[in-house]
Order: sequence, then C-alpha cells, then structure tokens
Amino acid sequence: MLVALWFLGHQKAFSQVEAVAGLNYSYAMNDGVLPNQKAIVTPTIGLLTSFQLKDSSIHHLKTGILFMVAGYNQDFDETTYSKRFKYLALPLLYKLQLSDAISVEAGAQFRMMVLREEEYKYNYRREDIAAVFGFNLFEGNMLSIYVNASYGILPMVSYQRIDEIGNFNGKIEDIHNTMVSLGIKFKLSGND
Repeated sequence: MLVALWFLGHQKAFSQVEAVAGLNYSYAMNDGVLPNQKAIVTPTIGLLTSFQLKDSSIHHLKTGILFMVAGYNQDFDETTYSKRFKYLALPLLYKLQLSDAISVEAGAQFRMMVLREEEYKYNYRREDIAAVFGFNLFEGNMLSIYVNASYGILPMVSYQRIDEIGNFNGKIEDIHNTMVSLGIKFKLSGND
C-alpha cells in the first residue's frame, strides 16, 4: 500500500517529497502501573510524500516511512531504568493547506517495533496504532517546521495480573505511547 501511494504521489502534478528529522517528547500514559516515571527526548527520521487530492490546492494525502524511538525512564531506589522502543512507522494523514505557509494534518500512524530487545519479547506488544494531529509552518520553502502530537491507541503491555497468593486475577492491558514531536522537513522534490 505504501509503495502504491508513493508511486501515485510521484505521478501527480502537485506532489512533494520531504526528508524529516526531529525530536519527540516521549511519555508512556498509564493507569498507575509505572510509578516514578519520567518522560524522555527521543529522535525521529524519515521520508514523507504528500500529494493533492482531486486537483484541489488545499486537500492532500500524506504518507511515508519514519524511524522513531519512544520510551520512558523509571526511578526505583536511586536507580534509573530506561526503556527504549524502536519503531518503523507508516503515517497516513489528511493534510489541509490553510495558506501558502501553514497546514494542519490528522490521521493514523501504524508502528511496528523493530530491533526488539529480548526483555520486551513477551510483555510488550510489537505493533501500535497512533492517532496523530499536527501542523506545519513555512510550507513550500526548502526547510519547514512540523509539530505534532500522537497517542498510541493499542496498549503496549498485556499480561496476567497475579494476586498475593499466586492466582491469576484478570489482565493488565496498559501503557500507551504518547509523543509530542518537533522537527524540520527538507524538501527533496515537488511543486507544493
């Protein structure tokens, strides 16, 4: 699907391809299963393509591929434990061009954990789907700025809750990847 959208983007008269690099303020939203948690700053890099829909100057579809790191730090007894999750992400976003320099976008980001460490193999879900909302500044220039927020819809962990005497007492399905991202986009090609 991504290859087809990328190809379609290059066939349209008004398509744009951008390299992106940015930083994420990453936090794992949870219902109290992660006490003493601290947010971290992590990187994102990738390529995005955007193309106009139905010869409209304001309606665009945006997709691409991103490599991103999410995670958190957790403090216990003067020791900090770090969790880092490395994802390949495929965004599928609707972009509305508000002016020559400003656009807003919303959609989904399909993430797959890559380079998965052995300790994450059984308790952490490999896939994630995030709802994304953001905006872009200085669109149309060689360099532009993006800001977005994403919330992982699928819980990262899913395992049996065990009570004090060793009985299974329901399931814990919690911890959602949450990020606020800020970065730059470098236009590689396009007429937007």
